[in-house]
Amino acid sequence: MNLTDFLIELASDPQKAADFKQDPKQVMADAGLSQADQDLLLSGDPVAIRNAVDEEKIGDQIVIIMFVSVLMYGEN
Repeated sequence: MNLTDFLIELASDPQKAADFKQDPKQVMADAGLSQADQDLLLSGDPVAIRNAVDEEKIGDQIVIIMFVSVLMYGEN
């Protein structure tokens, strides 16, 4: 699974999002994300994540990045 598909799945599957919040490494490994993509998400660097998603040609990457940021770091 590529990074974009993984983020879309997280955004659309509440259980997967909850599982990711509990154990992100396991969820990413189960999804088959590359080690580079796993490291990227764990870095929490929204610019780097957005750039990686841009490379995969997704149109609405900002919504996904915001969702992941909230998921990983909370709303405050």
